[in-house]
Amino acid sequence: MIILVKSGSYGGNALRYAMEKEKARVIKLNFLPEHITPIAIWNRMKLHCMQHEGMHTCGRPIKDFMVSLVISPQPGEVKGWTDKEWEDLTNEVLHEIDRTDISDLPKCKRCKPTNFSNSIGVSAQHNDSRSGVIHLHIDLCRLDMDGRTNDLHQIHLRCMRAAEIINRRHGWKQPAEIREERQKQMTKNCFNILHSMRQFDRELYFEELRRRGYDVEKRTDSKGKLCGYTLGINATVIKASALGNGHNLLASKLEGTWLRLHPEYLSQVHSSSVSVAQQQAPSSHQSSVHIFMSRTAESKPFSEPTFSTFCIKADGINWDCKIPDTVKDVFFREAKLPDDVLWSKVDDVIHTAVLLFCGYIDAATYVSTTCGGGGGGSDTRNWGRKKDEDDFAFARRCLNHARKMHTRSRGLHR
Repeated sequence: MIILVKSGSYGGNALRYAMEKEKARVIKLNFLPEHITPIAIWNRMKLHCMQHEGMHTCGRPIKDFMVSLVISPQPGEVKGWTDKEWEDLTNEVLHEIDRTDISDLPKCKRCKPTNFSNSIGVSAQHNDSRSGVIHLHIDLCRLDMDGRTNDLHQIHLRCMRAAEIINRRHGWKQPAEIREERQKQMTKNCFNILHSMRQFDRELYFEELRRRGYDVEKRTDSKGKLCGYTLGINATVIKASALGNGHNLLASKLEGTWLRLHPEYLSQVHSSSVSVAQQQAPSSHQSSVHIFMSRTAESKPFSEPTFSTFCIKADGINWDCKIPDTVKDVFFREAKLPDDVLWSKVDDVIHTAVLLFCGYIDAATYVSTTCGGGGGGSDTRNWGRKKDEDDFAFARRCLNHARKMHTRSRGLHR
């Protein structure tokens, strides 16, 4: 079981969502009459806070008048429960939160106990229409019936400790175990969706996640460009940076991850682009980099290694790069970028690494600087394979240096 908590200055919408959502069922009304409407409950909470406002004039005014809890047990833990058992769980959760002592935790020595059991509140059961998981919404007034304020300082730690106590009492899984399991399942679903897509479509990726019961929250920058997202299910919310391996499910790296899951796309699509690019003369004022790749697996005897040929066009010149397939696999498997690099893609790093491996230093520098990177400086001018360095070691060194070339050391300046 997991307990999620948050506070708010306006609770009308939260109460309507808890009591009137599809398949919602009110479990318990605390210090409230039956058949009361959500807006009437919110008005009672505000009136109650106003009546005891004089008790709090010596300190800071109260801004958050309501506290919302989401109680999310595992499906197997509450299977076949009656309304009475859900009401008992509501009482148990509030009782454990009130009696939990967190003064031994860092920055919690002055935390005062809460009294949510003696506060105006409502508990409602939700049956998620997509995932079918049952959970509880509990909305409570910030002031108890005696006018004392429920302390919200480090309230999330108080709820986590209360959840651990209840889980041990009932023999349920702990929140950390549940989060780890859901994180692994999210990662698996993300890769399955990307693997099943015949062509990359970011919006289709998010839509498929929603069909699997996840709440997708996208984050955009000031220009409206997608820069991040989170996946949530019940009380578990996980950032994209915590999914996958090596941050390969970040918003900026989804297309590169899809390409690595579909290597045949490079030979089927980009091979046609090479023939078209060779027929067209590049314009003299072209400032952006254009890269076309053609993978040609040469037929060799079984004992000999196979090679792939990449045609990378940069600065109006076609650079033919022939590398072993084992080196190509290293590039596509291990290429990555830091989270804060938004001006380059993983594919740009791969193209730069291929050029470095083949000794085309000027072309590699052009690709990295055109994408917005730093170019590598003096380290790139003296680039070359070391004595007795095998293909794998040199390939990984090329990949690490290509990553540095696409990373700015001092940011942007006027």
